[in-house]
Amino acid sequence: LPMSLVTAPPTTLLRLPVKTTTALNFDTKIKQHGMASKWSTSLCSQATRAREDMAEQFQFAARRPNGVPLQRLRDSVNTYLGLLAGFMHHPDDVHGSQESNLKGLVYFYWSPSLCPPVNFADNNSFYEAASVLVNLALCCLNQASAHIATPS
Repeated sequence: LPMSLVTAPPTTLLRLPVKTTTALNFDTKIKQHGMASKWSTSLCSQATRAREDMAEQFQFAARRPNGVPLQRLRDSVNTYLGLLAGFMHHPDDVHGSQESNLKGLVYFYWSPSLCPPVNFADNNSFYEAASVLVNLALCCLNQASAHIATPS
């Protein structure tokens, strides 16, 4: 590659392959299905706030691709994924082999950003976690690219 391409910082905005499109209220779903308990209500309210915070951090990172600090994004992703685990595994199961009774109750809404915008929903918490991790990885790669391209 010509040296000018290697040392020039990226100027385009980061395009994440999928983006969250709908704010979720986890509480509503558990109440509709009669699953509300002290534990599930606490988990759902925390997950609602954590997903909103994480979505804001992804939007911020996508708007500022040239070296936005990613520690806040990583922290919000870690918080959200920790809470999301409660929708995958039962909280009393230390081995992680028993599924949560909340699994499949919440639909996660995403939209592809590289194709025509067609919203899609999936109630698979593992798909949600994978989508979050792919977006985090792309933000980290973009930041690494910006640091490598910036002359010292």
